[in-house]
Order: sequence, then C-alpha cells, then structure tokens
Amino acid sequence: KKLVPRATTLALQPLDLVKRRCLDEDQGTRAFSKKKPPVSNQFAPLKRRHSFSTLPDQEPTLLHDLRSYFDPQYRLYLVKKQLLSLVRDDDVSVEEMFDLVDEDFSGVLERDELVKMIHLLQIKVKEVEIDTLMDILDEDGSGGVDIDEFQDWLFATEDAWLEKRRFREDDEFNDQRLLQREVLRFDADIRGMLGALWDLVDADDSGQVDLDEYVTLSVNLQRAVTDDFDLEEATKIAKREFEFDAQGHETMDKTLFFWSFFQLADAWRDGPDINSSSYCYFMDFLSYRCTSIEEVDGKPTLVWKWSSDPDWYSKIEPMRLVEKRRNQRRKKGLPPEPIPTSPLREMALYNRSLREPVVPAPAKKLTLKEAAKAAKQAAKARKNQQRRRARRSWDLEQEGKTRLQARADADASYLEAERLRLEMEEAREEALRAKQEAQREAIRQKAEAKALKEMEKKEAAAKREAARLEKLGEKQKAMELREQARREAQQEQARLKREAAAAREFNLKKKLEEKQAAKAASADRKRRLMEGKVEEAE
Repeated sequence: KKLVPRATTLALQPLDLVKRRCLDEDQGTRAFSKKKPPVSNQFAPLKRRHSFSTLPDQEPTLLHDLRSYFDPQYRLYLVKKQLLSLVRDDDVSVEEMFDLVDEDFSGVLERDELVKMIHLLQIKVKEVEIDTLMDILDEDGSGGVDIDEFQDWLFATEDAWLEKRRFREDDEFNDQRLLQREVLRFDADIRGMLGALWDLVDADDSGQVDLDEYVTLSVNLQRAVTDDFDLEEATKIAKREFEFDAQGHETMDKTLFFWSFFQLADAWRDGPDINSSSYCYFMDFLSYRCTSIEEVDGKPTLVWKWSSDPDWYSKIEPMRLVEKRRNQRRKKGLPPEPIPTSPLREMALYNRSLREPVVPAPAKKLTLKEAAKAAKQAAKARKNQQRRRARRSWDLEQEGKTRLQARADADASYLEAERLRLEMEEAREEALRAKQEAQREAIRQKAEAKALKEMEKKEAAAKREAARLEKLGEKQKAMELREQARREAQQEQARLKREAAAAREFNLKKKLEEKQAAKAASADRKRRLMEGKVEEAE
C-alpha cells in the first residue's frame, strides 16, 4: 500500500465507526463525506513548499517528507498529530479510539495493540521508536498504557518544539541540514557509488530486492562493523529495518534502496558535517571491508567477500582497533585516516568511464620515426602499468603478512601473559599453603607444650604426695604411687607421640593432595587455553 501523509476516515472505514454513528443520528443534522483522501507515495515528486502544514487535499511538502524519513522524533509527532485529527476533525472520542484497538477490553493498551493503532494511521515508524513511545506513555512502568496516561500524552501542549528546532543551529535535523541532505541525494559521486552497489545487490537484474536478499545483506554488513556479533539479534534487526525501508512493499526497488543506504550513510558518517566526502567515506570504508574486484568474463566485477570466502570476517581488522585509532585521531584533531582501497569507488569510476562517449581522434598519417616513437611509448606505458599492478599486489601481500604477524604477536603476548599469570597464581597458592602449614605446626607445638606442662604438674603432685606418705611411714604405698605416676607419665608420652605422628602423616597427605590438585587445575587451564587458541587460529 502507498503511504498517505494524513490518516482521516480511511483508517476508520474498516471498522465502520463513523457509519454507525451517522445511522444513529437524525439524517440532515450531520453530513459525512465519503470522499477518500488522495493517496500519494511518500517519495513521489514533491511540491517545493518550505512548510510543514499539509492539508488533506495536498501533496506532502519537501521538509515534511525529509523530516518524516530522517527525524525519529518527528515521526512520533506525526502519530500524535493524526490521533488529534481523528479526535477533533472526525469527532471520535478518546474512549472510542481506545476501544478500537483494545482487543481484550482490559482497559490497558499493550505494545501489540499500540502497533495496531499506528498501522491504522498508516505512518511508518521503526520498532525502536515504538519502544520509545511505549516508554513515554507508560509513566507508571506497569507495562501497559491506560486511558488516563493516553489522554495526558495526547492533549499535552508540546507542539511548539518543532518550530524552535527548525532554526536551531545545533539541531541535527533543522531546515538547513535537511535541505543539505536533499541536495546530496543528487551528488554525482554518491549516486555513482550507490549505483555500483545496486548493480552488486541486484545480481539477477530483477530490479527488486526481496526480504531474504535484504536480510542476508544486512546481516553480513552488521558482521563487518561489529565485534560482538549475534546472528539471531542481527536477523531480527534486519527484518525490522526492511519493514521501514520497504515502506509497506513486499520488495525494494532501486529508489527505495538508494534511500535506505543514503540514510545508513547519514547515520554512520564520521563527524557532524553533511557533505559528499563524509558520506562517501563511510561507503568507502564499508566497501574496503566487504567487497573486492575480480575478473569475470574478461571484465572487472564487484563481488561480496562472503560470496567466495566463508572465512572473510577473520581476515579483516577488528572494529575495536579501528574505533581506537579513530578516537585517537579525533582527540588530536586529525582528519579520518585514509581508506587503503575502495572497490566500490573504483567500480563507480569504471562504470562512469563506460558511459562517457569516447571521441575518436582524427586519423593522422604518422612517419616511420613517429610510429616507432609511439610504439616505444606504448611499450613503456604497458611496462609501467605492469609495475604498478605488481607493486599493488606486493603491497597487498605485505599488508596481509603484516596483519597476520601482528595477530600472531598479539596471540603470543597473550599466551605469555596468561602463562605468567598462572605462575603467579601457583606461587600465591604455594605461599598460602606454606603459611597454613606453619600455622598448623605452631598450633600442634603449642598443644604439645601444654600437655607436657600438665604432665609435669601431675608428676610434681605425685612426688609431693609420695613424700608426704614417706614422712608418715607408708613407704610401700609411696612406692606404688610413684610407680603408678611413672606408668601414667609413660602412657601420656606414648599417646602424645602417636597423636603427633598421626598429625604429621595427615598434614603430609593433605599437602600432597593439594599439590596434585593444583597441578591438575593448572594443566587443565593451560589445556583449555591452548584449545581455545587453536580453534581461533583454525
């Protein structure tokens, strides 16, 4: 379906809401126009009126068209504006509008029901913007929007912000910057590179890009510019972007594809400047990471790297290193680093050279000397071209070797750091075990000293008792007591020796078990580390 800038009765006709109201009231007291609003493509040729006011019977203005495509806040503003139009112009109450999409009659709008309302208005918004609108409406964080929250948002007077933004110099989407984007769409360099990209995407010359082709392209482009790549999340993002970029169609034609990649370059451009070089720089960077030129049927052809090399992603530089260098150059005030080569730009220049007519030089009869000189110059030119090609091949080979060597050095440094870390952990564990052993030995010695002290006290008490008995004339009893004390002392010493031997044997066995467990853990960590590196290298 084509887009309409203003949703009037067209959004309500499937529900027959206004028709039922007309039947209930007296005929003649109210007139209802069944004239449908004009249907127009959002990107059709526009009337160049520098205004945002769009009447029902007029085409959308240029600035409205640009802002509705580039500015996410303006798209949410359009949603609110169309809802107010239904309330004020078509005399639809907020309760009736709320009940139209509240399928379960719970009195609360869920996210799916809010999406249904926006689809009825025929306004194209992205999924992330629906999430933003849901956060704005759901003030209490309940996960749904009740009718009070909906009314507070709908009738809030916040429309003056648009006129202020139009002339603010620091606003990314003011009138001047929007018109600069419109002019850049017709830049020769940008259109040439987008044309070469379209020839690559539309390999079957069907003139259309369907959902599967778009998802494959988007997923691989996301892989090229992100390090923490998630296939499931990337596929979900690609499908959401296709719904917006296709503008309600099942496939994308060349015009919609140009708009899609122009918006992508606008979002990823390096710096605030809106000019041809900043947009082309992003496309050069994307082309350097994702495309290459190969000879097909004797002529140069632009191809995707992933079409011929399944391991293409492992051969390009990680984005974290690229972003690190960019931030360093940005802090130093330096311009962006030059792109080594851009197959997309080279292909665009090649296509342009084919389109330009070649005017043959007037035939001139050459002398023998001039012909020999021309042949010599041609041979020299061919040699120079061969040297340049050989030099370029050598440079590419050296660059690949340098990249592989840098990656190998980084891996070796990482392995060495990991080895040192493991050795330090083992040293710390050994020191901890030695400390614990010293503490246990100190406790054991203290217990032995205490037991000996107690034994000495008992022997002294027995001697005193024996002396007392001897004094009383009971020598035999004194001898028995002395013998009993000696036997008890011997038994106590034997018990202490057995306990000390058992404690030493237990500590030795525990120490050996801890050492074996530590060695096994260290060997396991090293084995897992080496297995991870081997898999990454493969």
